[in-house]
Amino acid sequence: MLKGLHIVEGSALDLDALSARAQAPVSGPRRGAELVTDPAALRRPDMPAATGAEAPADEAEMVDMAFFPLRGYHVDDCLPVIEELRRKGARIEVVETDGWRDGGNEVARTAARHGLGLTRLEDFLANPRRVRCAVLWNDWDLLMRLVAKACHEAGTETVAWVEGIQDYQDVDRGSGLMRFPYMRSKHVILPGEFDARYFRDTDQILHRGEIVRVNMLWTQQRRQAPAADCPRALINSNFSYGVLEEHRDSWVTQAVNACLAAGFEPVISRHPFDTGTLYPQYTTARRFGDVVHDCTVTIQRFASGILEALALGVPVVYFNPHGERIDKFKAPEGAYRVTDSRDALEAILSNRHYFWDEVTAQSFLRLHAGLPEGRMEPGDRIIAVLLSILRRAPEPAAALAERLADVPERGASKALRDRIIDLGPFYGAQARQPVLTGPAPAREVHAPPLPQAPAGDDRTLPHFRFFLFRTVAGAAEWTFHDPAQVRRHVEAGGRGLVLYDDPITVLVETLEAGGDAAAMLAEWERSAERSLELLAQADGRLALVDRNDLAKDPEAWEPVLADILGRQRLPRELWPDHVERDPLLDLAAFELVQASPAARCLMTRLQAHAHRPESIPPAPQPDIPAALKRYHARRDACASLQTEIVRLGRAHSAARTRARELEAESGQLKETAQKRGREIETVRKANAALEAELDSERRKSAELAAELAHVYSSKSWRITGPLRGARRSIGLAPKSDGET
Repeated sequence: MLKGLHIVEGSALDLDALSARAQAPVSGPRRGAELVTDPAALRRPDMPAATGAEAPADEAEMVDMAFFPLRGYHVDDCLPVIEELRRKGARIEVVETDGWRDGGNEVARTAARHGLGLTRLEDFLANPRRVRCAVLWNDWDLLMRLVAKACHEAGTETVAWVEGIQDYQDVDRGSGLMRFPYMRSKHVILPGEFDARYFRDTDQILHRGEIVRVNMLWTQQRRQAPAADCPRALINSNFSYGVLEEHRDSWVTQAVNACLAAGFEPVISRHPFDTGTLYPQYTTARRFGDVVHDCTVTIQRFASGILEALALGVPVVYFNPHGERIDKFKAPEGAYRVTDSRDALEAILSNRHYFWDEVTAQSFLRLHAGLPEGRMEPGDRIIAVLLSILRRAPEPAAALAERLADVPERGASKALRDRIIDLGPFYGAQARQPVLTGPAPAREVHAPPLPQAPAGDDRTLPHFRFFLFRTVAGAAEWTFHDPAQVRRHVEAGGRGLVLYDDPITVLVETLEAGGDAAAMLAEWERSAERSLELLAQADGRLALVDRNDLAKDPEAWEPVLADILGRQRLPRELWPDHVERDPLLDLAAFELVQASPAARCLMTRLQAHAHRPESIPPAPQPDIPAALKRYHARRDACASLQTEIVRLGRAHSAARTRARELEAESGQLKETAQKRGREIETVRKANAALEAELDSERRKSAELAAELAHVYSSKSWRITGPLRGARRSIGLAPKSDGET
């Protein structure tokens, strides 16, 4: 199902547990069943011994690894990795491309702050060296596409380092150029096991890595929560690079208003490339990582700041009113809150429903940021992966710089953009399909049978079934009645039983059947209102029972019903069967009910009137972990099915192509056979003509033989015999065949 997918640096990928927490410690990189030895032994035999310093790049004939950082935090992440690789003897070159692309000189400034030496790209090109491995970050960047292409041509191994979060499938970028991120490198170092789901049928080698800066934050001492009397909410606005920027002002406005209404001071932190200008009075110039320590809670969208805040111990609310489709943060697994409306955000802040828990945060970060277990230091996984790749990297066939000889001059971003806009991916160009597609598979609904109202009777109340007890011909009988009949019965002093469906059950069945949940909930609300009116008029002579409660524990209900019904037993055919509800649909139905104040109020009023044995507790909240587990299982099943459909489609296309080829070959063979048949027919006719000619010659020969025999037997031949003999004796004539 997953052609060419390898998970390296951890356990093999299990599609049924893609969202499971990354519990297993790193055991070494792996491709297939081939295990790599301890990272300390991964250095090539010809690597120089670790000396603490690297030979000057221009004096080295071979460079083991060339790093191409594009942002300042790329330098922050790779610095401890580079230092450790150099200590192990690897020859490293860090190439600076600030002046070749848009974005300022942040790489040079960050490197200078750390004291890290850089090689300018023009110097790298002027001194060609062979590079065994190239480490790229954004391999879809205009310049990096050319670098990746040159690596493929030169025989240099390409390693893409995913340093944070990524919309791998561009589902929220809208129409326009597809970037195909991280599909131009042979090796991909993932930030966590969660991201493996986005690489299907790409034939790339995947490595379980980490987000170094997040793991560094986790190892720091937890921040002290600010005073509760002056709560501050950090609003992380990172609408940049043209992605969903049309929603930025609305998103920020809703977040600010929710904070103000809940008594919070809003603090807006903007991404360096977020061009928003609203609320300058609340906007801070401080970096996200600096200001987050002073805030009570963070309000965020799709951003690495979610992982960083969790690592620092700051609660997170994922606020998605604009409908982001990327699924990265839609399953918090208890680590943070998720909401998609301004009112819900205000309620979370007002009621202090945000939270941070070390256990759930650690579990989430293991899955999404490669948070290690045990005594591993931040960056250890990346170091082990790079050493394993370096150990297996072949000698490059050519100098990388030679393959980059046609790169435009420094500062020519526009020329780069014009030249390589159509340079596509090298892996999985046809396989990059959205992983999450379509609804969960529908399953058959098994509703317990109950008597139905008379056909055409518009006085019935859907989801509320009214039963009366009476004696017919000396036999006790329970009959179904419409509300109007029940009203007359109880006015006359009779008693009855009302079985009702709670709204969550009704919505679950509707969702399973693919119906209109909103319309069904409105119908239930109307039925509940009328039923409550009838219950109030019945003055206690109608017993209300939730069908779900009745089905849970029949033994507990037997004595309760006997007391309610005046010692008359409820026939077994009227007892509903207990049906396990789909936890995912249960959660969806619960959210729909919670979003309707009328439904919540009616459900509470019904529960207050309903009978329930003490042994049966009220309905619990939806099982969110079970719902998420079912969601992931269904989503992965859909993804696997889609992958299989794509595979079968390709196989079908290949089979059709082969069939057309065979049909063409068959036509050629048929034409050849017909030609050979015509040739055979010509030869046959020629042979028949020769046979006829031969028969004619044979007849002539026979006639001549008969005539000759007649001559030999004639009287004149015998008379002239002595004369012929005399002539032969003197040598004048030969002996004839007829003479003895």
